[in-house]
Amino acid sequence: MTGRAAGTKEHICGDALYNLGRLKEARSAYVRALGILSDNALIGSKLGLTEVRLGLKKNGLARLTKALQANPDEFEMHDRLIKAYILANRLTDAAEAAERLAAKMPNPTTVLRAASIRAQMREWKFAEEIVLAGIQKFPENRELLQAKAEMGQGRARV
Repeated sequence: MTGRAAGTKEHICGDALYNLGRLKEARSAYVRALGILSDNALIGSKLGLTEVRLGLKKNGLARLTKALQANPDEFEMHDRLIKAYILANRLTDAAEAAERLAAKMPNPTTVLRAASIRAQMREWKFAEEIVLAGIQKFPENRELLQAKAEMGQGRARV
């Protein structure tokens, strides 16, 4: 294979290896794919998350940020960046990225994710504000209403 087909093959191999947990091999496949398909932000994003998981946090986060800048409307780009921040133990950055996603693509799932990261950080006020904003947009959503009740219980324990 040559050209774009070879890049696509390496991309698919990278995905398969990543899903098998063979992260070093996945990274190599993604690097080869990016060498051929250098303008592909999706591959850059996948490579970035793989690098963070391998402990190459600075390089991986830079790749993820660059990929998201190239494709700001892609949910999966945001999702990978949030995961990477969590893996890198940068919860404040993860919370801020999740909040940006919830504002950009509001739905109960993105709202709950943003609130749950703040709750993990025991930042109950922020978490509660996120949930309440979500309830304003989705007043009938059971998960958001349940989260609001749980927030009250969490604050009472502190």
